[in-house]
Amino acid sequence: MYEECRKYIKTSAILKPGWLNLKMSSLESYFTSADYFKQFKDCETFIDAVMTVTDYSDLMAYSNTYSIVDGFLDKYETIRKRHISHIAKPVLELNPDANEDSTYQRYKEDKDNFFNYFVNVSKKFDGVTIHHYTSWYQDLYCDKSETTYYYGNPKDC
Repeated sequence: MYEECRKYIKTSAILKPGWLNLKMSSLESYFTSADYFKQFKDCETFIDAVMTVTDYSDLMAYSNTYSIVDGFLDKYETIRKRHISHIAKPVLELNPDANEDSTYQRYKEDKDNFFNYFVNVSKKFDGVTIHHYTSWYQDLYCDKSETTYYYGNPKDC
C-alpha cells in the first residue's frame, strides 16, 4: 500500500516502540508472496521495513521516565541512520494529568531540565512532535473553558 501511494505522494507512518524490537524474520509468514518479502532481507526490524517504504515516520515515545524514552529513541536513531533520506521525529507526550507520574508533575518539579530534555531530543532528530499540546497550554495558562474535556485533575488557577 505504501509503495503504491509513494508513486503519487510522500508517505508517513506512526510507529509503536514495540516495533523497534520486532524482528522482520518473525513476520515472513504474514506476507502472501515470498518474492515480495525478499525486498526486506536487509531489514532487521519491522521499523526498518516501514522506513524502507515510507518517507517520514513518527515514533510514539510515550513515557514519563526519560531513561525509558531515551532507550526507544537511541534504537530509533540507530535504525534511522540506515535510511539516510528518511525524516524521523519522536512524538513526546505532554500529559497534563496531575498524578505523581505525569509529565505535568515532572514539569512542576524541574522546569529547566524538563524543557532542556525536549530541546536535546530535537537536536538528534528532525524535530519533535508534542502530543496533547492543547491541554498542556490550557494547563500552563489556566485557559480552560467549561466545555473542555479533561483527563486528570486541573491545576489550581
